[in-house]
Amino acid sequence: MLIDWVEIRVWVFLVIATALSCWLGLAHLGASAHLFALMDILVILIAFVKVRFVLLYYMELRWSPPLWRGIVEAGLIAVFSLLAVLYLC
Repeated sequence: MLIDWVEIRVWVFLVIATALSCWLGLAHLGASAHLFALMDILVILIAFVKVRFVLLYYMELRWSPPLWRGIVEAGLIAVFSLLAVLYLC
């Protein structure tokens, strides 16, 4: 059995990103309102990056046709942008 080191590195990145988003979620409890919103946007951004990595490496979107990959990534960007705008309003 061959070990795919790329997927192991992606998994380690996902674990670190999860820990970082948990830390940001707990660190903003005593923060001001402006910093509170910034940290929440960072948590949403980390979630966006994590979803992209899962789609690319574990759902094998990186091997799909460019049009399909573009549609999925454009949808992800649209959802993140909409969440960020709605959260900051």
